[in-house]
Amino acid sequence: MKPILTTLLFLMLVTFTTNVSYSETPAPGKQVTQSVELPANTAVRPRQSEEERAAEKVRRDALTQEQRDAEDLERRLRQFEEMKNPKPLSESETQTLGYWLFLPDDYDAETGKTWPLLLFLHGSGERGSDIDKVKIHGPPKLLDNPAMAEICPFITVSPQCPEDYSWSPLQLGLLLDELEKQYAIDTNRVYVTGLSMGGFGTWGLLYHFPERFAAGVPICGGFDPAAAERFVDIPLWVFHGAKDTAVKVTMSTDMVEAIQAAGGSRVRLTVYPELEHDSWTVTYENMEVYQWLLEQNLLKKRVSIYNLPLMQSRFRLQERFPSIMIAHNMALYKATHDGQAPETHDEFMSEIIKTNNIKLPELKEGYRYEYNPKTEELEVIFPLDVTP
Repeated sequence: MKPILTTLLFLMLVTFTTNVSYSETPAPGKQVTQSVELPANTAVRPRQSEEERAAEKVRRDALTQEQRDAEDLERRLRQFEEMKNPKPLSESETQTLGYWLFLPDDYDAETGKTWPLLLFLHGSGERGSDIDKVKIHGPPKLLDNPAMAEICPFITVSPQCPEDYSWSPLQLGLLLDELEKQYAIDTNRVYVTGLSMGGFGTWGLLYHFPERFAAGVPICGGFDPAAAERFVDIPLWVFHGAKDTAVKVTMSTDMVEAIQAAGGSRVRLTVYPELEHDSWTVTYENMEVYQWLLEQNLLKKRVSIYNLPLMQSRFRLQERFPSIMIAHNMALYKATHDGQAPETHDEFMSEIIKTNNIKLPELKEGYRYEYNPKTEELEVIFPLDVTP
């Protein structure tokens, strides 16, 4: 693990004034469409036309295997860098993000009970503005089956990535902010899963917000093995087809091996020997996966890695959205340098503390703190090494 700063820093989740619309009234036991207006995603990823794909195939076929391997490596390294340093959201434009919402059959916010949330990220083929495309695969497809809908214990959210874009962890983080304000969500049992582009999106979301998710299930995705330390404390169940030619199985196996080498003991790997790219159908039909998710709880994992560049890009939005406020659930965590000098961290965080009039208690090494907006103080919750 990288050396951890002795100074405890707090993770601030910004809250925007957002416009939420309902195409149907949310009702337990049935999927409905919703939309929310958020700062616009700027992570453009245009879809290739048939002609462009054909021309690219001809070009690639003319290369030697060594040249193709070198191109693949360069492309992956570039992709990893983009995933670790996502483009900031627009400071001047907003974007409507549509999604399917499912509330469990027994959902009733007035009871005071909370429910686990499952966030599903689709693949590149389901991007666009036709929300029904999101139901082609995964949990939203299964939830159209009344028998499945009757027993599903998760609040299930399946957003649609706009055409020609890739998943933005910043935008998805804001979506979760909005959902947690609207619904009775157990914030200690929030899970993320996705396939193909959504598998990469799952890794990316876990990389940037490891403290927010109790577990993740990335399917035929991948991430940079050099970043394995980020994932050592996150329960993961990774799936891939051995014969996948769209995303090579080594994208998953290399990550799992790197996490284990870094000391991670909560990662599982399932490789289907005969499957190609579609390793998600059999995975999402496996009820053991959902049972495993429910066994994971954030209270067992209270360690976070602070990402200064990511948070800076979020705070820059304050000029455009003056209604940003400190979220009620922001917390204090240990932090790593993330390539920044310690004085940069201290200077940046001191300014945030000063600007928001945060009253800091006498901080103790190894304890978790949460911000109480009523008292405007950070309060001790419990030691990081104690499981409640």
